[in-house]
Amino acid sequence: MSTALKTLQPVLRSSEQNKIASSRMSGFSDSDEERSGVLFTDIQFSYYRSTAFSSGSLQCEFTEPMISFVFFAAGSGSLMIPNEVNGGVSFKERQHSIFFVSAKELFINTNPGKKAEVFVINLSRSYFSRLLPAQHSLQSLLRAEPRSYQLKQATAGNRMTPRMVALLYSMLQSEHQQEYNHLFFQARVMELLVLQLEQMEKDQGPANMISVEDKQRMLRAKDLIESNLSSPCSIIDLAQLVGTNDCYLKKHFKQEFGTTVYGYLHKKRMEKAKTLLLEGKKKMADIARSVGYKHASHFSTAFKKHFGYQPNKIRVMIVAFFFESDLLVAML
Repeated sequence: MSTALKTLQPVLRSSEQNKIASSRMSGFSDSDEERSGVLFTDIQFSYYRSTAFSSGSLQCEFTEPMISFVFFAAGSGSLMIPNEVNGGVSFKERQHSIFFVSAKELFINTNPGKKAEVFVINLSRSYFSRLLPAQHSLQSLLRAEPRSYQLKQATAGNRMTPRMVALLYSMLQSEHQQEYNHLFFQARVMELLVLQLEQMEKDQGPANMISVEDKQRMLRAKDLIESNLSSPCSIIDLAQLVGTNDCYLKKHFKQEFGTTVYGYLHKKRMEKAKTLLLEGKKKMADIARSVGYKHASHFSTAFKKHFGYQPNKIRVMIVAFFFESDLLVAML
């Protein structure tokens, strides 16, 4: 049995028999709180239920990076990854999310006031990678990402579908023979993954939580772009300069600034060009070169596409402005 799935405290008792185990926290009656789960080589399934009168907490421990699927079937709460997901991620009823967890543990907390039911499925990173298509965009993230992050945010758009709910409860109530139970869980996990990834792509891809350190990397990348408008480096080189990889840079730069690396470069080039044109001190060809264009014609095309008018129109407007000003002075 893999040691990656260490234990779910106090839900799971690691067992070579791979059968569902159940336990309850001391201090609660059977009707107050229920915890149950099952542990396989690459799959850890757990279920937690609490009453409306109390809050609760579920802890998962790992010995290597994991992929965690979190489903709030009822009630609300939050997920905490110590030292990595500061402040936690909030969940409302029928919301779900996927996390890459590089830490040794995570905590699921439920809020009092309404009965809570939470399902958590943890997969080893290698198993999750085998389930994904070879060219899927998440493959590069799994290989490169050193910190915990959220693949899919728990927002109103990420609602559990009726099929997801049915799959989760079928796993909870599984009565298959021991030798077939693993196959049953594998099939359900794969279908859940398909449903979540399809919903993720429909919602325009994965979302991530960025640490303070990583935010600083993105700010550094932005500064480097702004200081090298005439001869920008490639995305790969830019990523190396800020201490990350190109996939991570592209993904998180867009999340932080709402545009791609190239989109931001283009925007700053056009803004600088407009400023230089308004100053009226440089020739058009010199301005084009200062923002990275070898040919003034290419620059003019890009400028018009960005602002809606040719760059020489600015100079015409400047000349007209000063002419009208001189005329007014002469009339006084």
